[in-house]
Amino acid sequence: PTSSLVTILRPFCSPSNAPVSQMGFKVQRTAQGNLPVYLDYRKGRTQCITIVRKIRGDREVLASHLQRMVGMQHPVVKKASTIEILGDHKAEITEALEKWEKGEEV
Repeated sequence: PTSSLVTILRPFCSPSNAPVSQMGFKVQRTAQGNLPVYLDYRKGRTQCITIVRKIRGDREVLASHLQRMVGMQHPVVKKASTIEILGDHKAEITEALEKWEKGEEV
C-alpha cells in the first residue's frame, strides 16, 4: 500500500538538487508537476514575453537551444533566475522541454 503512495507522490517530491541532464541544464517542474513556462504581457498588454523559470545547470546552453528554436528575430534574454523570450512561445518551449527531459532531440 505505501509503495503505490510513493509512486504517486514521487513526481511532486523531487529534490531541488536533482541531477542536471546530459545537455547541461534541467528545468525543474513545479509542485503541481507542470513545467514552469509562463506568459507575461507588458507595455500596455501589447508585448508578450515567454518566461522560463526554475533552471538548474548551464543557462547559456538552454538559452542557445531556445534561440535556435525560436529564431533570431525573437530576442532571448538571460535574467538572474529566468530566461525571457519575446513573443508567445509557451507551447513550443513546453513541448521541447518535455522532449529534452526524456532525452530526445528537438
